[in-house]
Amino acid sequence: MGYAVISSQPSKNVNQKRLMAIRAARLEATRDLTEQIHGLKVNSRTTMIDAIIQNDTLRATVEGTIRGARTVRINPVGSDTYEVVLELDRDMIAHIMKAARAK
Repeated sequence: MGYAVISSQPSKNVNQKRLMAIRAARLEATRDLTEQIHGLKVNSRTTMIDAIIQNDTLRATVEGTIRGARTVRINPVGSDTYEVVLELDRDMIAHIMKAARAK
C-alpha cells in the first residue's frame, strides 16, 4: 500500500498533481512489496558520550526487482491524498524468490 499527498506534487496544474500523486503512491506501494519480498537493509550508528546519546542515525535501503504487480485499487483518501494498493500472485512471488536465490 502506498500513499502520496496531492498538494505536495511539483506542478501548478491540479490534474497533473493528481496524476503525479497516484504515480508516487504506486512507487511507494512497489517499494513496500520489494521490502516484503527482498527484505530491508538497515544501517544504524549511535554516538554516546558519558552515557548520553549524542547522535543516533538510521538508514534503511531496499533493493530488488518486482514484476507483475497488479493494481488492486486507487482511492482518494480525504481531499488531498491518494492510496494505491498492489498485489502479486503466489506464482509470481515464487518466481521472484527463485530468481533472487540464483544470484
